[in-house]
Amino acid sequence: MGEPIQQHAISVGTRPATRSNLPARKSKNKDATTAVQKRANQMAAYADAFQIVDVASLNAAQQMLVQMRGTASEWEEIWEKPCRLSLASHRANIAQRDGVGKTLGTAGKNLKNRAGEFVLKARHERERIEKIRLQAVLDAQQADADAKAQHLREVARAKEQRAAEVQEALAGGDTDTAAELERTPPNVAPPPPPPPPVVEHAAVELAATVPGGLSVGSDVKYEIVDETLVPERFLRTIVDEDKIKDVVATLGMKAEIPGVRVYEKARVRVTG
Repeated sequence: MGEPIQQHAISVGTRPATRSNLPARKSKNKDATTAVQKRANQMAAYADAFQIVDVASLNAAQQMLVQMRGTASEWEEIWEKPCRLSLASHRANIAQRDGVGKTLGTAGKNLKNRAGEFVLKARHERERIEKIRLQAVLDAQQADADAKAQHLREVARAKEQRAAEVQEALAGGDTDTAAELERTPPNVAPPPPPPPPVVEHAAVELAATVPGGLSVGSDVKYEIVDETLVPERFLRTIVDEDKIKDVVATLGMKAEIPGVRVYEKARVRVTG
């Protein structure tokens, strides 16, 4: 049915497939390291090309997996201590490098925050003062318009009163007085000059310009303070995978969940 198992045996200089015979010592010899690496490459190439067509080849694959695991363990033993020492040294260097950067970064961030807060405060203050100035100008213009309108009303009333006086003089036969009244315009005081705008003075330090070495912008941020008040359109439903795992673990392939595909995947574990 298939090839004899002897034809599937690995012939790349590997050791017997028993864990008790795997080398336990840590090799620091460069030649030994090169040999293990060469053996691992050969085993990987052989495994990639190996085809499982019958029980014999399946058994051979099992032996190969055991030998590959042993070689991998041997390789890890060779590099365990160098990697551990290198990692410790690397972490120490990273910690030393990040220590100063973190200290300065935190201090710089706090300083930039204070600078930004000051500039934004100054901008908001200037905007507030500008609004007050604009409103003061509008109020002054409105007061001037009101004063002129009042003056026109007073002129109109004075003219009406003068016309009534002229009629009264004519009715009494005093034509001279009537003529004199018509020649003389009514005496109405001119409107008062517009009042000067009343403007609040901004603090000098808040009107300072930003130094040339700083570029200050602003970003609009948000913070959720009460999730219960957030409208539903801003919420989203997240799939609860823990519940799905519980159902699949209980029902296995019989589990049916809309939108979820339940399938089998082979799990192979080397026990030899």
